[in-house]
Amino acid sequence: MSEASAFAAVAWGRGTGSVDEAALGAQSDSIRSTEDASARRVSHLVRRAILVLESDCQGARRCLTDALALLGPQSQEKTHDDPVDRGVFQPGGLARWQARRAVSYIDAHLESRLEVTVLAKLVSFSKSHFSRAFKQSLGFPPMAYVKMRRIERAKALMTSTNQQLTEIALICGFADQSHLNRSFRKVNGMSPGRWRRSNVQSAPSSSGASAVLQAAGSSPARNGSPAQERAGC
Repeated sequence: MSEASAFAAVAWGRGTGSVDEAALGAQSDSIRSTEDASARRVSHLVRRAILVLESDCQGARRCLTDALALLGPQSQEKTHDDPVDRGVFQPGGLARWQARRAVSYIDAHLESRLEVTVLAKLVSFSKSHFSRAFKQSLGFPPMAYVKMRRIERAKALMTSTNQQLTEIALICGFADQSHLNRSFRKVNGMSPGRWRRSNVQSAPSSSGASAVLQAAGSSPARNGSPAQERAGC
């Protein structure tokens, strides 16, 4: 390589085309910090469930469901097709790891306000680029996917817990029960209450360790939910 070529290469490496190693390092540190905090939270929830199992079965179940939610969707029994497994990964769309990161983040933050801008930053895309790539790879616009997952989680909670619809609405990221009702009816053609009555034969048992474990595997509640606060988790 000539001296001029070498100088040009060094100059380019210092310019906008170079990888911002400091930014990548900071992002990695942030991810590790979040993972460490989640691990500590899971440990606390499991210990709390063990302590209250005999005296408060419902509280123990809520702790375990929150722990499962923090561990991510792969730790829970699947109640829906994995969109990443059936995604289309071609040029112009998301890479498989990008799709996995986005949907995992969505599932872990369904109770929070989710914005396309935040999801795009997870894979270092612009908002418009991410929206196009997400739809191409997974078949849904990002916010349509979020709405679908919220309704799926609401169904899981309605069939596996005795929680009120007002609580379920908040746990699943809806503004209130009316918001849940409108969204649910638009997709399923009936109200959540009617759907619940037609799909639940009997309420889950509130006693026994088997009831705790069975409910924990099928109802992904999030930490910080009203139900969890009442349980003292």
